[in-house]
Amino acid sequence: MDLLRGVIQSYGHYIRSHFKHPAVRSALAWLAAQSGPAPHEVGAGGFLMWHAVLHRHGAKRAVGGSGALTKAMARSLEANGGEVYLNAPVARIELVGGKARRVVLEDGRSFEGRVVISGAHVQTTLLDLVGEANLPGNLTWKVQHLRVGNGFGLIHRVTADRLPEYAGAPENATNGMQLLCPSLEYLEAAYRDYDAGLPSRTQQRWA
Repeated sequence: MDLLRGVIQSYGHYIRSHFKHPAVRSALAWLAAQSGPAPHEVGAGGFLMWHAVLHRHGAKRAVGGSGALTKAMARSLEANGGEVYLNAPVARIELVGGKARRVVLEDGRSFEGRVVISGAHVQTTLLDLVGEANLPGNLTWKVQHLRVGNGFGLIHRVTADRLPEYAGAPENATNGMQLLCPSLEYLEAAYRDYDAGLPSRTQQRWA
């Protein structure tokens, strides 16, 4: 029951109810926030808890890099008679007998099967590719009003002549994790600005 309660509540509430030290709170909140949800997001407790699983069992990476898994999936598909097309944008998904059965590419080629599986965003798939006119009942309205999360990613790559030196780190440390989050309250304020459609007013300079 405790595990279920932790998963369905917000990770901000879970952190406050289980940890006292501000530094521990901010570090855990920062890690949980990497997947997108805000500290007050109900049902996001699992985004905090999976870090415990990660530290206990470790992270697994495909041999050959992150793209190796995709390549293996493509080879498996081809080995079972499938075909992979690159640089082939989809123009639309067509219904046959009321079911999604045909994919038409922008270059005019089409492919038909027993079922169409789309990896695109649900709104792109249903509203743009299938088309609103082909959706039953009030499904169009439901899809249009889905609550889309704030998933995003940003990577800064910089060139430096030496590694950064931190007062609390061992001398000549060659690896570590930088958590740019001074407090849980700082993170919550940044998310409130985001929800209001504003740039974060909690911006600070980090060096």
